[in-house]
Amino acid sequence: DLLVHPRATAHLTPERRMEALRRSAMIVVEDIFERPDEENLKRGIKIVSSFVHALMKDPKSYLFLSRLSSHDPYTLQHSVGTAANCIVLAKKAGVSSEEGLVDAGFAGLLHDIGKVKVRTEVINKPGPLDDDEWVEMKKHSEEGFHLIADQQFISERVKRAILEHHEDKTGK
Repeated sequence: DLLVHPRATAHLTPERRMEALRRSAMIVVEDIFERPDEENLKRGIKIVSSFVHALMKDPKSYLFLSRLSSHDPYTLQHSVGTAANCIVLAKKAGVSSEEGLVDAGFAGLLHDIGKVKVRTEVINKPGPLDDDEWVEMKKHSEEGFHLIADQQFISERVKRAILEHHEDKTGK
């Protein structure tokens, strides 16, 4: 199992390892968005840890990790891509601890978890949102924070990233 035994992918090229982890991450994120309970959230930490482990073992893996970012509009793929981007950005910004990199990746993975509280027709609307829909969409950061706020194993940094990921420079 990729989530428990990163050595299981040791025989793969770094590119194939990252792709295998991406596929596993997609399954985990889908489960988290369907049921954000402690078990699934902890699986999310494991998948992010697998990405970080691969990056720390082979620094060139960041090239493959950075390619996982997706411009696909679907939230699950976006969350996996954001997690990858957060790990790469944290590493480039000088974060070297495994804990710091895992927090950055986990924050990226969960940043849009609050969208589970937004009506599907708003999430998937093909055109621009009207004023009421936009108000509903803007609440996803707070909704996401409330979904995970009581989880003691999730760091305050991750919780704040989920809450504040759309905050602008004025603090709004």
